[in-house]
Amino acid sequence: MRCEDIMPGRWTTQLVNKHLGYRYTGVFKTLASIDDKPSRFEILIPLVQTLVRDNVKLNNDVYKELKKFMHDYDKTSPEMRKYLKSINECMFLMKNIAHQN
Repeated sequence: MRCEDIMPGRWTTQLVNKHLGYRYTGVFKTLASIDDKPSRFEILIPLVQTLVRDNVKLNNDVYKELKKFMHDYDKTSPEMRKYLKSINECMFLMKNIAHQN
């Protein structure tokens, strides 16, 4: 699954908050249903990078939900540490975006 499959085109803040924030249906439920954590992160990271690329300001609920996924990884796995680093960078960027004007 590619990022474009989840986030087609350029999404507005309202669209992202509506689709990701409304009781976390859709993307978050799909991610939660994936048992293989590396696969889950392979979907989550491009999604987060797309949000960063498009300068999307996330509402707090969506941000908290993303943060929850970020902590759900195997701390002993080098592969998962790589995913965590990538997601941490994205989360930092999104936090900065949210605090701009």
